[in-house]
Parts: sequence; C-alpha cells; structure tokens
Amino acid sequence: MANLSQEYAKILLPGTVFITVAGALGIVGNIIVIILYWSKIEDENGDRYFIPVLAVVDMLGSITMTIYNLMDNYFFFDYPSDTLCQWLTFSMMLSGLFSPTLLLIIAVQRYKKVCQPSERQFTLKCRRCTIFLSVLISAIFIAPYLLFSGTSTTTMEFQGQNVTGTFCKVLDNTKFPGKTFSRIGLIHLGCICMLLAAILITLVVLYALIAVKLRKAFQVLGTEQEPLRPRETEPLNRYGDKEVQTRFNLMYALIVIVYIISFVPTAVTLILVYVGVKYLELPNSALVAWIIFARFAIVNHFINPLIYTFFDAKFRAALGLICKIKCMSQNSHEMSIPS
Repeated sequence: MANLSQEYAKILLPGTVFITVAGALGIVGNIIVIILYWSKIEDENGDRYFIPVLAVVDMLGSITMTIYNLMDNYFFFDYPSDTLCQWLTFSMMLSGLFSPTLLLIIAVQRYKKVCQPSERQFTLKCRRCTIFLSVLISAIFIAPYLLFSGTSTTTMEFQGQNVTGTFCKVLDNTKFPGKTFSRIGLIHLGCICMLLAAILITLVVLYALIAVKLRKAFQVLGTEQEPLRPRETEPLNRYGDKEVQTRFNLMYALIVIVYIISFVPTAVTLILVYVGVKYLELPNSALVAWIIFARFAIVNHFINPLIYTFFDAKFRAALGLICKIKCMSQNSHEMSIPS
C-alpha cells in the first residue's frame, strides 16, 4: 500500500508544489503583517484593528492546510494516525469558518462607519468581544469533527482497480456504523455549508450598500474643482480623510472578493465528492487539476498580505523602512569585512 501512496504522490507532484509554495507564502507573508501591524503601525480609529487578527487566522490556515494536504498527498492510501487526521481536519475547518465570520465582523464595522456614521461605532471592547464570540461560535460548530473525522479502512477504485486502504476522512462512518450517524454527519456538514453561504451573501449585500452610499456621497460632494460644503462633507470626514476611508473600504471589499473566488472551487469539489463523483478515476492530468481546485482556498491566505501592501500606505512605509534598515545593515557588514 505504501508503493501505491508513492505512485499517487508522484502523480500529484504539481499539486504538492502548488500547496507548498502557497503555504510558504502565506506563512511568511502573514508573519510580516502581524509583526508590522502590532509593533510598527498605530491604529488611531480602528480601521486596522482586525488586520493582524485576520493575518493570524491566515497564517494558521496556511499551516494547517499545508500539513493536511501534504499528508493527504503522501499517505493517501495508508494514513498513519487517526488522531492526527482528526486534529488536522478540526484545525483546517476551524480556520476555514473563523475567517469568513471575521470578514463579516469587518464588513459590519465598515457598514456602520459609512452608512451609519452618526450611530455608535465599534469600541475597543466591542471589537474584542466580537472576536471572542467569533472564535467561540466557530469552535462550537467545528468541534463535532473531532468525533466525525478519522481514518477508516475502505475499498476505493483507483486507476481501474479496487484498492483497500486506510484513508483520512472528514466523515468516518466506520466509527459509528449505521445510517443515523452518516445522516447526522451529512446534515451537520450541510448546515456549515448553508452558514457559509449565508455569510457570503451578507458580505456581498453589506459591501453593495457601502458602495451605493459612497457613490451617492461623492455625487453630493462633486468634483475636485467644485467647493465642498462642510455640512455635506461631515459624514465622510468624521472618522478621517475620505480618500483613506475609501481605500480601506476597497481593500476589505477586495479581500472578500478574493475569499469568494478562492473558496468556491474548494466548496464545489467537496460537494461533488459527497454526491458521489469518483474523482480518483479521472486521468492523471484531470486528477491534478481536481486536487488543485479542491485546495484553492489556500490562495486567499497568501493574497491578503499583498492586498494590504497595495492599499495601506502606512504598511508599505513600515515594510519599506524595515527593508531599508536591513539593506543598510547588510551593506555596513560587507564594508566592515577587510578585503
């Protein structure tokens, strides 16, 4: 069975390269984001408060997805540990649910700032409470997978032959035989999918309302050549410069768009597996494409640091300063070495 796993890993080498590079970029990029936002950048009005938190989630997501998928590539037919399978499944799904709930909290904060500027905004205590509740709710939803998931010995068809192996499964029906357990697991998985769909729809609606509000506000403000009236500009300037606020709104909206684009292929392949699509019978090239699509959600984790770099001038300045100091230190060290 080990030889078959090696053959499978050889077929999926492009997928292994993809997940390794994406995971490494996600880990390194988000570590840089965490360090700079928590140590070098001041957050006067809460616009950046959730960025390092989201970076922590992206970093953990990169780690768990990389380990889970590499284990799946190299030990597909002879998975070595039931406990490892359970905890990797739990960790990956936890970060997968916590990330969109955090994006929802950010969207609500942006909506209140743009569309309800005269009402009470998110205080520091409120931000901390929403993060705690998001972690708690996500953990409660995903905790059953410490029970549902695990390794099971079953027979599958691979390249035209029936193969009996030990597989890591999100829903391990062999632990609790019977249709009842299987139905409970599928219903729970379906509930999570519906919750994610509801969150994504809400995100789209909130940012659509923000876009409509900003469009109307800029129509009222007029062009740069026309004088601005203080009464009309006040709602946009109350929490800072309107251009900066607009860039933050665009930044968070783009993060949501990238999340949706990266999440959809993973969700579709997962659904197809549970409705009975036998992807292991696909030709090698199609199988590689399937695996990459199934793991495409990791793209979201390493793209976010690039989005922060493009939209946040303070982050670019801090990153540039660190790079400049490092280069100066390296040049100084080279000059001190006698020729």
